[in-house]
Amino acid sequence: MADPLGIQSPFPAPPPYWQTFTTDNLKRLRQSRKESAQAQGTSGEDGSESKLQGSDALSLPAGLRTLVPPEPPADGKFTIFGLAHDLREPEPTLSEAGIEQLYPVSSTSETLNPQPHLLALTRSMLTTFLALTGVLSQNPMLQEEKTKDLQTMAFNIHDLVNKYRPHQARETLILMMEERVEKMRGEVKEIREMRTKVKDALDVLKLQGEKAADAHSERLHEEDQEFPPGKTGMEGNMQGKQKVAWKALEQEMGEVASGG
Repeated sequence: MADPLGIQSPFPAPPPYWQTFTTDNLKRLRQSRKESAQAQGTSGEDGSESKLQGSDALSLPAGLRTLVPPEPPADGKFTIFGLAHDLREPEPTLSEAGIEQLYPVSSTSETLNPQPHLLALTRSMLTTFLALTGVLSQNPMLQEEKTKDLQTMAFNIHDLVNKYRPHQARETLILMMEERVEKMRGEVKEIREMRTKVKDALDVLKLQGEKAADAHSERLHEEDQEFPPGKTGMEGNMQGKQKVAWKALEQEMGEVASGG
């Protein structure tokens, strides 16, 4: 049976199962996950592996069972360094923990501004630390009082930092929204630049189309002047050839008649 004092040590020895986290065991665990996914029919086309739960660890070899993390506690209770924690219970206040509160008591945490108290406690902590160094240089046996004062200040600073979490969350959200707005502005700017480029390209195409239409109109006008109205260029050309042929035939017939 393990020594209770060893369990409550601030820095206990690592558990022995850390030695099972070898490269070979990790490869075997990945292979077991693939086989489990294929057996359950949950393996996708991308070759994804199924995630083994804590209850599935018993189906693994003895050397691989410790590689599967246990399931989270259903009741929210767990133990760290020998101290029991319950997520469902609210955190105890300084007075409930038997620690002197060095900043004013507020009815609600929202109305308390932790910043000035944090600055004051930080300065007091520095002054107390300097006083502790002086006591240690003169009479180390009297250091207990100053050490206790430093511990009390540290607890109060930690409690004020926790009360500062809502402000931190609000400022973080503001920063995220500002970054989102800047990103959207950049996207809008890129869209406008692209719209300008498309508009310029369309203007060039429109100008080229107008020039081509003008050239086509001029060509049609020249054809209308060269051939009779209502005739296309091909029809006018055929009609011109027919007139030349008829004139040549009339001249030949005239010469034959005069010779006869």
